[in-house]
Parts: sequence; structure tokens; C-alpha cells
Amino acid sequence: MVTAPGAADEVTGGVRWMFHATALAASYDDVIAPLQRLFGCRVLHDNEAATPGIERRGGMTWIGDNSIEIGEPLGATSPVRRFLERFGGGMHSVAVQVDDVDAALERALSLGVRTADRPQPGVAFTRPADTAGLLFEWFGNPQRDDPRWGAELPPFSVDPVVDVRHFSFVGAIVEDPAAAAEHLGRVLDMGVTTFRESGPADSPLAGVDLGDCTLALYPMPSPGESESVWGSVHGRPRCLSMGLVVDDLAAAESALAAEGHHVRHRTGEGHLIFDDTRLPFPVVLADSLLPGDRRKTT
Repeated sequence: MVTAPGAADEVTGGVRWMFHATALAASYDDVIAPLQRLFGCRVLHDNEAATPGIERRGGMTWIGDNSIEIGEPLGATSPVRRFLERFGGGMHSVAVQVDDVDAALERALSLGVRTADRPQPGVAFTRPADTAGLLFEWFGNPQRDDPRWGAELPPFSVDPVVDVRHFSFVGAIVEDPAAAAEHLGRVLDMGVTTFRESGPADSPLAGVDLGDCTLALYPMPSPGESESVWGSVHGRPRCLSMGLVVDDLAAAESALAAEGHHVRHRTGEGHLIFDDTRLPFPVVLADSLLPGDRRKTT
């Protein structure tokens, strides 16, 4: 394991934390219901945005100690609908909270990362082709209903089946995890951890620090591996899964089984991969944070 300077100490550069991961689906309600019941997801806001270029219903939610945004399309021209038609839903992107979007984009451009869209002040997207095939959102505004800005965390809407301690990582598949991590670490000005030089499709090879979460980079699977591990065939880089930490994996597995949810795949390092048919992305359960995660030191 090789950890870049600053990866487990203090936030470097302009990235403050992972603003949220984003998942898109045909129905917000069909996604939020199992997340609430199984993993204690709490809705921070749920609204409709009819602005051209956005056109979605949904918003930020909270699982464990971090946020995932859930969105569904509004209207025939919604970019969410285009994503669903192309990929069938799932993890869409990673958003990072920065101090200054203009400064962050200037730094990114100096490293060959071009801006794709600036839909509103303080918000930008960069081109996936310049960031190992992954889509990044850059957010520089305060978010007053976010607990990290001092908002009170809403109560559970229902007692969750699993007690989630941490939102550990967003999992993504890329062509060359080590090279992608090195590049993304420079772009984000954040620490990078190499877990191993090579490994199976179900094992992340490198991680990029996102302040209060990790971007875990998995190798591109073969079609057979993709189906076996992730439940669908994926042939190109993309954000893919959500990793959660629980205190007792065996107890979590038993509780989920009692609700009719069974493990799809067990990894060699002991992670459990579930894929509820109502969720557009697989969920990875572990009993510890990934190496290099700064929350290990607090």
C-alpha cells in the first residue's frame, strides 16, 4: 500500500468533501423506499427542477455519514432520461464540494480536464473523457440542508434493517485503476492509495480520497465477471456501486436475508455484494473502511 502525502491527514486543495454520489432511475420512489427500509436512508430534500438541462425530480439523501442524490427524469428531453436510455439507470457521477468552482476548473484545465457544462452559478461538470471515463460534478455553493453545513439530520422514516456506520466509498470501474487514481488525485489535489498492483474484478485496486469518502477504482471486468460480480454486463468505465460499512457483517447478512435479500457475490476480502432488483446499483457491505480513508484516524 502506498499512500500519497496528505491522504489521511488534512484536506488538500479545494475539495472539502464528497458533496454526493448521484444515482439516476426511472422512479425516485422505487429507489428511495428500499434505501430507507434496508439502510436507513434519510431524505434531505425532494424537489422538482424543470430548468432545461436539469429536468429532474429528487435530491440529496443521507446514508450513514454521507450523501447520495437520487434523481428521476422530468419530461421527454430530460438528460436523466437520456442516461436511462443509454445505461438503464444506476450510478451516474460523483460530486465534490469545493471552495471555488472557478479555481477548481482552472486547475483541472491545467491538467487537461475540460469543462463540459455549467448549468447554474457555482455548479459545473467536466468531461468524462478527461477523467478516466468518470463524470464529475463540481459544487461551490453552500447546501443548507446538508448536515456538514450544520443542518439537523432528519429522523428515520422507518427503522432500518441494517445499521450503517459509514458511507465508505463510491465504486467505479476503469481501464487502468492505478493510472486513473494518479491522474484523478492530481486533478482533485487529493491523496491516492494503491491497495494492490493487480487483482480480481471484485477487488478495488486503488482509491482516491474525497475528504469524507473514497472513490474506489475497480478493474474493468470481462462480460462474465461483470455479470457474476455486479449483476449486469458493463463494458466501459463508469461509477457503479455504493460501499457501506456495518459493525457486524454476519448480522447484516442475516437481517437482509430475513427480508428476502441475499448476497449476490462474496469477495475474497470479505465484502458482500447485494443487488436488490429495485435498486439501479449494487450495494457493497464491509466491516471496515478502505485503506487511506481519513476517518480511520478519527
